[in-house]
Amino acid sequence: MKKFLTILGIMLFLTACGTSENTPAIDQEEAYQFHHQEDGMELTAEITVGETIKVSAALENVSDQPIIYNGRCGIPFQIFVQMNGSNATLQNKKQTAPKECTDIFDPNDLEEFAAGETIEKNVSYIRKFSLHGENLQAHNGEYKIHFFFHSHDGDNITADYPFTLINQDEPDILTIEQAKAMALEYEKTAEWYEKQQEKGLTIKAEEAILSSSGWHLPFQAMDDTFVHRVIVGVNYESGKIVDYHTEKIERKYWEDATSTTQD
Repeated sequence: MKKFLTILGIMLFLTACGTSENTPAIDQEEAYQFHHQEDGMELTAEITVGETIKVSAALENVSDQPIIYNGRCGIPFQIFVQMNGSNATLQNKKQTAPKECTDIFDPNDLEEFAAGETIEKNVSYIRKFSLHGENLQAHNGEYKIHFFFHSHDGDNITADYPFTLINQDEPDILTIEQAKAMALEYEKTAEWYEKQQEKGLTIKAEEAILSSSGWHLPFQAMDDTFVHRVIVGVNYESGKIVDYHTEKIERKYWEDATSTTQD
């Protein structure tokens, strides 16, 4: 157990100190330009980070051919702000409810993004986590502004702009690092952790999931045949363990599923 606690202490120290030197530290309003080109499309964005995070983006079809997209649920050009290492996203300042749309294929919904045409989008986000029924202060840390456009024929553009968010206010809930510490100190998690180490397996933290019931912290260890996972739910106010679940998945199925998600 002493060995486990030593490793835990090192993990928390490295997590706390491991901020990227390539991302701008934000403590006042600053503006940035971002450019990305992919699959015949060019993205240009002006990003202002201050009390709110403002994004003014233009996506141009710089190819000599039209790009076809499914417009059933609107133009599939998405922008959102996500905290690294988690599913937590920032609230859109407008806080408008998403339009109900059944995402099914109908040839009549196909639309044309003409050569030389530009699609513009302006969005603003506040420093609060987007969580239904809650109004939680966003945490200090590394974030990314994610841009995505998906065409019908598979021509996509996906890009991330990284930045560091620094808030003056204390967080309303446990940070990911604090929740991870609670999860790893839990007796059952410690036993699982040591068991994987005894087998010589490397343990990896997956993306933390923020929900109305708390933080859910998945960890995995992979051998030649299986992916061994543990998911620990931690109440984000009290730090109490509210859920504990282990599973074993055949590695080939796991890799197929995760590669499909990444694609």
